[in-house]
Amino acid sequence: MIRWLVTSGWLALAGNASHPGRPVYLVMTVAFMVATWLGLATLASPFVQGNSVASKDAQITVRNARRGKALPERYASRIEALANARDVTYLDLQIVTCNGAGDTVTLNALGGQGVDRDLMQAGVNARSQARWKADPLGILMTAKDAARCGWRAGMGVQPADIRNRPLPIHISGIFTTKPGERTGYAYAHFAYVNRTAPFAGEHQVLAIYVYAANPRASDALAARIDHEFAHDDPPVQASPNTITQNAWSRFGKVQYLLIFVMGAIFLCSALVLVSVLAHAAAQRRAQMGLLRVFGFPRRLLWSAWLLEGWVILLLGTLLGTATGLAGIDYLSTAASVLQIHAPPSWVWLSLPVGLLVLLVAALVAPTWVVMRVRPIDCRNL
Repeated sequence: MIRWLVTSGWLALAGNASHPGRPVYLVMTVAFMVATWLGLATLASPFVQGNSVASKDAQITVRNARRGKALPERYASRIEALANARDVTYLDLQIVTCNGAGDTVTLNALGGQGVDRDLMQAGVNARSQARWKADPLGILMTAKDAARCGWRAGMGVQPADIRNRPLPIHISGIFTTKPGERTGYAYAHFAYVNRTAPFAGEHQVLAIYVYAANPRASDALAARIDHEFAHDDPPVQASPNTITQNAWSRFGKVQYLLIFVMGAIFLCSALVLVSVLAHAAAQRRAQMGLLRVFGFPRRLLWSAWLLEGWVILLLGTLLGTATGLAGIDYLSTAASVLQIHAPPSWVWLSLPVGLLVLLVAALVAPTWVVMRVRPIDCRNL
């Protein structure tokens, strides 16, 4: 077996002696195909799975259909129970003064299951979140507002609310906003701020925010919410974010485009391998005829082609995988909104199947030549 393998390897090397660049070209072709297959499949995967818009833009806003009016807090619990609904957050507002110059800060009082997600998207680190959760009077401020008000992390202050009543609060943490983002707000606990609400009655919310488990189903979830509260008073109006709707109308087309490009690259790579190996088999027909004169069996000649094909695929796959994973690592930071982390499992399952099909197609022409070669063909040397 080892002697057979060594002989096949020697025959493959001898066959490429006059064209040493040909195997390198084929290896690079396979590497390009594998790298682009991994990269494009990973890029298309979030669209296929329906979770590429996993940011605040995928939010559904639920408000009172009577503009300017509040909603009962219990509506949030009913929305949480709906299928495909997750990370429900409800909001109340309170305005407080922050210095002697008359500046104000709007307290966004948050409650519900989705608070952690909203704070994380706002840029609040885990340590500040933990301190805020442990303090019912705690607030989280932007760095610009903290500097404007003269407040520091750990301070306890009593600014006046819009009714000029002192509202004791603690500065649990300070976070930095991205350039261009609005300021003038802070995050507080709904349970605390709602008790001081200016409108009559407690447990009222100005808005409820909910995410669809599948962002592409945001429209369906919004319609389901409208239907759920159709006979309630007050009525609600659920509105998917228009950015999400526009994004999915584009991403749906991108998904099919990426899959089309993947198929086109695979077909082009297959054509390159088939045509190059077919041409190589035709060129080496006379050499194989001479080997038949010396008594080399057809099976050994064919095994040399098989070994050559396996080596080309192996080297190309290793090089392409390394290149593809490096590209995916770059995309994971350059396009974080798509949540690209690693190739999905179906990519690793489809790649060996595709390579096997590629090998079979590439060896059709050499196999045909080997089966028809005769000793007399060596006269063309």
